[in-house]
Amino acid sequence: MNRGDTLIAITPSYDMDWIRAARELRRRGTRIVAVVADMTSFGVRGDTRAATLELAASGILTYVLREGEDMREALSQRQQTADDRQQMTDNR
Repeated sequence: MNRGDTLIAITPSYDMDWIRAARELRRRGTRIVAVVADMTSFGVRGDTRAATLELAASGILTYVLREGEDMREALSQRQQTADDRQQMTDNR
């Protein structure tokens, strides 16, 4: 991937390995968008919160899809990233 490219990751995975890889790509200048399926809403055990918190802390734009949720609505409600929180603090 080149600086300035955009990668959209759509996954049900809570594995921190892919999140670390995405964070490294972001550090190198690749824009990352994560669309994470909340597998707990489908009855599968897992820790969605830990994954989404790590993505947000890494400054990765994240959307969470839940069972039965309208995809358009889900993709209009992104999670807040660390960059968003910093910008809000800076604007105060």
